[in-house]
Amino acid sequence: MKKLQSKANRACLLIDVNRDLGTFDEETWSFIEPGEQLVNPITHRAYTKKGQALIEELRAEYLKFLDTMRTEFKTSKQADDLEIVRYLSGKGLKPNLVPQV
Repeated sequence: MKKLQSKANRACLLIDVNRDLGTFDEETWSFIEPGEQLVNPITHRAYTKKGQALIEELRAEYLKFLDTMRTEFKTSKQADDLEIVRYLSGKGLKPNLVPQV
């Protein structure tokens, strides 16, 4: 994440990678708003073409980062432990197999 923020700062566009890339949809693993619709929270104006291109580049980097984190998490013991907890709580079961209380 620091690498992404550094890239945004070098462009002097004041893009905060934690909030300015748009709304991320965890279901589809994509951003909801197109880059052209994003508004700079500081200037309250749409980003320039240069800013939009940088946002698209940062979004791609962010997706790579998330994919790496997901891959590392899946191979960790913690992921196995979490899956056991989800299974025992019923969240890991298909809806029609969840025990009725």
